[in-house]
Amino acid sequence: MDAVRQSAVLAVIAIFLSARAISAETSISGSAGFEYEYNDNIRITPENRISLSGWLANAGVSGRWATPRFSAESTLRLYSEHYDSADSKDLSPNFAEPDADDFDSDNQDFSASIAYDWERQRLSLYGQYRRDSTLNTQFLDTGLGGLAQIQGATREERIVLRPEWSWQLTERQRLQSTLQWQEVDYESELFQDYDYSLMNVAWSYLLNERLYLQMVPNYALYRNRALNSVESTTYGLQAGVIWAFSEKLRFNVLVGATEVSTKIDGGYYTFDIENFRIVFVEFEDQDSNGFTGNMSVDFQEEQYSLNFTMFSRYSPSADGGLREDSQASFVWNWEPVERLRLDVDTRYGLSKRASSAIAQEREYGEVGVRIGYQFAENWWVSGRYRYRTQQYKAASAGAGDSNLVSAGVSYRLPREIL
Repeated sequence: MDAVRQSAVLAVIAIFLSARAISAETSISGSAGFEYEYNDNIRITPENRISLSGWLANAGVSGRWATPRFSAESTLRLYSEHYDSADSKDLSPNFAEPDADDFDSDNQDFSASIAYDWERQRLSLYGQYRRDSTLNTQFLDTGLGGLAQIQGATREERIVLRPEWSWQLTERQRLQSTLQWQEVDYESELFQDYDYSLMNVAWSYLLNERLYLQMVPNYALYRNRALNSVESTTYGLQAGVIWAFSEKLRFNVLVGATEVSTKIDGGYYTFDIENFRIVFVEFEDQDSNGFTGNMSVDFQEEQYSLNFTMFSRYSPSADGGLREDSQASFVWNWEPVERLRLDVDTRYGLSKRASSAIAQEREYGEVGVRIGYQFAENWWVSGRYRYRTQQYKAASAGAGDSNLVSAGVSYRLPREIL
């Protein structure tokens, strides 16, 4: 897999470098920021609670090259999380007292894309290489609790390649095909490495100037890299509409069904009483199906915007298989005056394993509020509060929750045309 990873990284870098040979309009933008945060229960568990406080720094730069037909974009983001204080409450006897630097993490995210347009067609390629901490990624996947031991900042590495092709068939019909491949690796054995491939073809038809009909068949393949590997194949079909009710209000609805077929290598030993011997029993293949779809509502005013989204889908997971994810979220952005901004986002979700043999269900939610003030031309100061809760249905300890507060300052480099 190392050779595959290196090839993918080189492909992403090649995307970025290819644009340098083309005479084009060029723009560069960047940003940097520092903030101090306190989290009273970073694992969001009712027991074995760990509180952390420390500094977070980030920096990023983006570039774009464009001609009338060709465009190339690239973004590099760097994140550093260094904690100076850790405190533990309600520790079980088998849990060790953690150190603050167990949760330190230096993360990188590099992405690039190129696209070429013809009169009726467009071909694009996107690539990403990201190194992150599971403390940042697992809340929406396996969750941050339920571990057998204290788990600090475990490394996650992700590579994504996604080519897309779209074709304007007629004035009213459009076809778009997407292929995506991703490889995800974890430093800790508590999480399962996996590969995930996705293919879908979206057909849309312009019924009138405000209404699109759409149909999306899709296929996906999930494989983990455990000793007893799990392979899940999904086939689905969704249909719906995109409705621009007005210049300010827009609806997007897509509903359908998905069939899931799961194969699990290996098995278990049991004692055959009739023949008085130990026999090996292979795990049975499993088939299931379920409702999938998504709905979003967007409303845009001059000073504020609203977004409400709901979805139900099968997602790749670090716990060794596909998960059934159902989620609802609401986002509100408000700029009451020129230099002041308020952001509110909420989320509620249910997640469980698609394989009923090893089902684990989790309920989670979060509410976040951020206020930012532009005190100089390119400088912002901000404060944030976030509440999170999660509960594993099989656990007897009940729900856990956490409170996070932070304050920071950021600098945003204005976009320059070179």
